[in-house]
Amino acid sequence: MSAALKLLGIDVTVLIAGSAALLVGIGLGLQGLFYDFISGIILLAEGTIKIGNVIQIGDKRVEILAIRFRTSVVKTRDEKEIIIPNSFLTKNEIINWSNQKNINRHYISVQVNEKDVEKAMILMQQVAKTHPKVIAKPEPYVRIEEFTDYSVSLKLLFWSEEVFAVGRMLGDLRLLVLKSFRENHIVIPVPHQVITINR
Repeated sequence: MSAALKLLGIDVTVLIAGSAALLVGIGLGLQGLFYDFISGIILLAEGTIKIGNVIQIGDKRVEILAIRFRTSVVKTRDEKEIIIPNSFLTKNEIINWSNQKNINRHYISVQVNEKDVEKAMILMQQVAKTHPKVIAKPEPYVRIEEFTDYSVSLKLLFWSEEVFAVGRMLGDLRLLVLKSFRENHIVIPVPHQVITINR
């Protein structure tokens, strides 16, 4: 066989080397698939990560949508669905926020006129108490953060067990505060610039 190949001008050593490299590549690929499959079995058997859990990988938080034998499907905070190999979940450090009692402090800030400070503080606290994601204890409160040239900066501080859709929760609270201010005739001040032209 090798003699016939040589007669055809084919270098047998190159062919053998190429075949060996191909087999090694296939072997490595199958090894990765096998590792992903075994990782899927481990995840399903141990139950440390479940569908609906919020996990953190590095600085990214995602929600588990599905756990299959070879891959898992996660959703990012941007509502993007990503398919990742199960071996990624077993060989990297994962924080499962759903497996622990998490009460984190959050805040939103708003500017008001000096004459509206007391009224605005009461309204902001009332808004926080009515939001379903804000826990009752510790109780939310409002404090004066700083004074500016044109307003007083107020900060609403509250606690929540929400670990995934935090941005949405903060946005909801800002909108509710804005609506409450409008209903009570409180206007959020903006800086005005006066330009004087000498002629």
